[in-house]
Amino acid sequence: MNTVLPQHRRTVLFATLLGIFVCTAWTINAVCADGEPSATHAAFDADGRTFTIQAPGFRDLKGAFSATIERDGHRTILSSKQGDVIPLGFRFPAEGIELFCRLDMSEDGSAVLLQSGVRNIGSTAFNLVTITPVALTGSVEGNSSEWLATALGESARSAPPVVAISDIQESLAVHEYGGLYRRDGTGFLFGPVGEPIAYVDATIAYGEDSVLSFVLTADMSGVRVDPGESRWAQQVTLVMALPRDALARWADWVAETHGARIASAAQSGWVGSDVGAIVDAVQTSSGRLQPAFIQIAPSSESDTPEDVAQRIRRITEVGARAGRSLSFAPSGVLLTPGADLPWDELVGRAQQAVEGGATYLNIDCTGLVPPTLSPTRKTSFETMRSGFAHLREAVGPDVYLVYGGHQPNRASVGAVDASQTGTATAREGVRQSINDVLRSYALHDRWFDVDVGVYFLETHGRWPLARTWTSMVGLSGGTALNGELWNRVDKVEKWRSVEILTPPAAERMEVPDLARRRHWPRLVGHVTRPWGEWSVALLWNPGAVEQSVELNFAEVGLRSDRRYAVWSFWDNRFLGVAEGSWSTPLLAPMTSQHLAFTELDREPERAVLIGSSLHIWCGAAEIDSATMSRSRLRLELTDAGAREGDLFIYSRWPLFLRSSTGCAVTSVEGAGENVWRVRVGERQRGVAQRIELGVLVPAHMQAWFWVLIATAFVSLMLTAWRYLVGLRLEREHALEQERTRIAGDIHDEVGANLTQISILSSLAARSATDSETARGYSREVNDVARQTIQSLEEIVWSINPKRDSLISVAHFICRRAEELMDAANVSCRNTIDVALPERQMKPRRRHGLLLAVKEALHNILKHAEASHVQVSCLMDGKVFEVSVGDDGCGYDQDALPGALGRRGNGLDNMHRRLSEIEGECIITSRLGEGTQVRFRLPMDIG
Repeated sequence: MNTVLPQHRRTVLFATLLGIFVCTAWTINAVCADGEPSATHAAFDADGRTFTIQAPGFRDLKGAFSATIERDGHRTILSSKQGDVIPLGFRFPAEGIELFCRLDMSEDGSAVLLQSGVRNIGSTAFNLVTITPVALTGSVEGNSSEWLATALGESARSAPPVVAISDIQESLAVHEYGGLYRRDGTGFLFGPVGEPIAYVDATIAYGEDSVLSFVLTADMSGVRVDPGESRWAQQVTLVMALPRDALARWADWVAETHGARIASAAQSGWVGSDVGAIVDAVQTSSGRLQPAFIQIAPSSESDTPEDVAQRIRRITEVGARAGRSLSFAPSGVLLTPGADLPWDELVGRAQQAVEGGATYLNIDCTGLVPPTLSPTRKTSFETMRSGFAHLREAVGPDVYLVYGGHQPNRASVGAVDASQTGTATAREGVRQSINDVLRSYALHDRWFDVDVGVYFLETHGRWPLARTWTSMVGLSGGTALNGELWNRVDKVEKWRSVEILTPPAAERMEVPDLARRRHWPRLVGHVTRPWGEWSVALLWNPGAVEQSVELNFAEVGLRSDRRYAVWSFWDNRFLGVAEGSWSTPLLAPMTSQHLAFTELDREPERAVLIGSSLHIWCGAAEIDSATMSRSRLRLELTDAGAREGDLFIYSRWPLFLRSSTGCAVTSVEGAGENVWRVRVGERQRGVAQRIELGVLVPAHMQAWFWVLIATAFVSLMLTAWRYLVGLRLEREHALEQERTRIAGDIHDEVGANLTQISILSSLAARSATDSETARGYSREVNDVARQTIQSLEEIVWSINPKRDSLISVAHFICRRAEELMDAANVSCRNTIDVALPERQMKPRRRHGLLLAVKEALHNILKHAEASHVQVSCLMDGKVFEVSVGDDGCGYDQDALPGALGRRGNGLDNMHRRLSEIEGECIITSRLGEGTQVRFRLPMDIG
């Protein structure tokens, strides 16, 4: 915003430049950066006498500017529609005055800024009464009854707070700032901005011909303008945005240009005359009462200085600021030119209070009336602002200074820490103060801390409005002040109302319906913390009959497609889950629901804090941090809020207490579907307060379970891999053994037989002349060849997988026995158990068993002199048994004790072969009675 006074040159060249400037400004404001038309345009018309504003909801808004001067007791109005055109303004030669105006747009094109001024080009001074930078006429779109004019800058007791423009009879006066909006939020907020110069007043009128008139005038208070001197009025703005956004933006602009003092945190405390009783109550409250200040009421300040000093000493004993209230005479003091006594008196009394130990001052300036018109160098606004600055300088930077004017005063911005915005000093005054304090919420922590007035300990029973009012005081984030006797027995049980407001939370509350509705039943504030977000809402009934209040989530910044847990502060209970909107039950007049809305869909598997009854802001002040995981929740608390209360946590799985430090958790219990109440007590001030809760998450949803499953799976896979590798190695080893065995068999039997055949063939060739000898060799060759064929047959049989069954083994053994016995003319009888099971025998065992049986048969042929042989194959339980018996000569087993070596190689071979195939060889023989050899192979080992 440009504040440099333009240098006027009276030449034709600059008249040409003015035309170029006007056309360029119109073009720039008519087109956005992307080439699309902007929603709001403002520019001077071609002649420079008027300007046009194009904004949503309005038609044909034409504006002009003017100034009212006084010279020699005669007032003259100078309008841009008159006078001679000069560069950037107009000249009035007869009055010796030039009038000019600056028009700017904000960077985003949503706000119009205007400032007018005058220049004395005559030879005599004049007094500047008013300057009007904006005088608009036009019309509104839609039904005029839907358009509301809202006064935001003055008490509702002195002006109608909200008026439909169709109901305006003559004109509506609004001091400083206000709104002109349709119910859907179309319209604008108006007010002063820029360098602090003057108070501003608006006048709104709506004629029968549907013409809207809107005028913004700066009160210049009759300041003198000397020859050659220029004087600018207060810059003003029209912000074309939703009321809540426009109000916040405008308040920030004022705070920046006026040097707002917002470093100090809002205070909570007590005011009254019985200071001693309050100090005693604080000292005996076991930390429940912690006022940041105790203000001595004006009625007690008539005591002697010694009495006041004693009270201040007692206040400081409990660590509170000692507060004093200073005020002017009720009748008020009218400042006249050069009359500085009222401010000097006020500053002197403030200095005395500070020197006496007071660090909290409430300055009641309602009796201090600035001049309305006087030939001075300062406007009434500048006079007030100088007085506030002088007061701040006198008391120092560390004193908490409160302006007690009952409504915000822009002149105090930059000098005071807080400003009183309500007058609820008694129960009867609460209702009429509500509109005042709600309109001031946006100023909190921007201009100063708001002081909405006293709250009351009575929150139940016969006065339900106290509960609503307590919520409004607490949710404002500003000063929380009480004046009841805390030491009375009937008040002790209500100390909790003090605790839940101590200290005020550093949050901002919005009034979504402000300037859009006649009543403002919804208050909404959003809390953002590194560990979570939630919204706090007060839904109250401002009417005279029962009604329900609805909160549309999308309208107040909540997600309409998400689920929210709804928790009630005053009821201290979980109300359910809402999506899209929430409607209260029918509320009696002035009653309310104080609710916390917490999103549940962001991390549905984790526990989330959805409510706290320890503080009015439901967790914003008393919860320092929350560390949440699927199986654990850790809460760290501050010293704020009540010493006892409940925390409500939404969790799909049950909670249990792990530990608590600096406080006691008396129980963790269910409080609704998936909701758990954690009762907290014995909170210790100055000590770290921690609560650790466990979550009984099902095993399959916990990390350790999946680690265990993964470990077991890996172990199983590793075991299977090792088994398969071992099996492969075992098979490879078995195959290698089988190959070695086959090679050995071929070498030992087939190879030897072939060698023998070769030798016999050579001998037969040499004995060709001896036919009988040759025939003998030929017979031997034939026998060896037959034996070789049998050996090959046995080798092939042993490795043929089709011959794995016990039936096949039994038949082959019996057939081989028959062949051997037939060749020796020995009778052979075979018996095979028909009930042999379908079991397989490995090649190694089959071959070993066959060799052992052949060894037994060869022994019979060599030594037994038997005439009959019996071979039997049967199952004895799980043992496959092959029995070879003969009726030969037998032998005396007792004559061959112990050593196998003395039984002969044949007996040793049979025992060795059965041992190699995990079997046993049992020999039974009696001299003269034959021999029986039993080969037993357990089949449960393969």
